[in-house]
Amino acid sequence: MAINNLNIARQYVDSNGKPLSGGKVHFYENGSFSIPQTAYTGTDIPAANPTILDSSGNCPQIFGTSGSYYNVLVTDSGGTVVLTYTALHVPLV
Repeated sequence: MAINNLNIARQYVDSNGKPLSGGKVHFYENGSFSIPQTAYTGTDIPAANPTILDSSGNCPQIFGTSGSYYNVLVTDSGGTVVLTYTALHVPLV
């Protein structure tokens, strides 16, 4: 299986510009925000879903299956939606 960079932000902040400490990044199948889709932190290393942001609001580099599409949901630590990405394409390798 080939993977490529899933082009999402590496750091997230709240509406006041403060790091989104403990926020979560959820990965879903295209067209859905309820069917999880596997993302990766390295070759054949599945990312936690959701991936938890560190105290600085940082997310590790995330990869997706080459040629596929993802919906991505970013929430604060309490589950409030902060940002959504829809039909995010992962380029072919």
